[in-house]
Amino acid sequence: MRKHAQVPVFLYNIPFFTNPIELATSLELLRSGAFAGIKDSGGKWDDFVTLQQTAAQRDLAVLIGNDAIWGWAAKAGAAGVVSGVASALPDLMAAVGRAARVGADTAALDAHVQEFIDRILQFPIPIGIREAAALRGISVGPHASPLGAEGETRLDEFSGLGSASGCRGSKQWPRMAANERECVCARRRVLFALIRVHLRLLKTFSGLRLLTRAVQ
Repeated sequence: MRKHAQVPVFLYNIPFFTNPIELATSLELLRSGAFAGIKDSGGKWDDFVTLQQTAAQRDLAVLIGNDAIWGWAAKAGAAGVVSGVASALPDLMAAVGRAARVGADTAALDAHVQEFIDRILQFPIPIGIREAAALRGISVGPHASPLGAEGETRLDEFSGLGSASGCRGSKQWPRMAANERECVCARRRVLFALIRVHLRLLKTFSGLRLLTRAVQ
């Protein structure tokens, strides 16, 4: 397969959506020479360690598909991450990668990643990620299927736009608000939340720059 392909071919293990590729099968296929590496979304640390050992011996790449272990995997030599979280929070995932590459402690950033994952998994994938992207001003369009009243209420809570915001029609914001002035308070709450996140990230980046200079 690899001999006839014009691009590198990777195995893709994503058991969340389909049958898993068992570890033994992955190792056998990687050792066959037909593949350039594997994108593993299984999230099992021991499996990653074994895959990484085989990949290192054969100059292959292990790409992480489970965002929760990216920090640890980057420190252990993973070639990269194919990230769902980065669709909405690229700055957070980039911060994890930068910290890990210079040997810094990623625990605080990893906790932010896990918190976001826990929140988005309340909804069918990728609705939570799309909503988060919309809150950051990225046009995502309507969801493929409606969530129903209960799901819409949970989306309001996810976005911080529930009844406590005092906004009429907040369920429709930001894409479909009939009168944007009705949702100024909701926009401000989201803006302030994003500012707090960015301030934390900027503080992290500043520390990383200092650490990088010290290492160099």
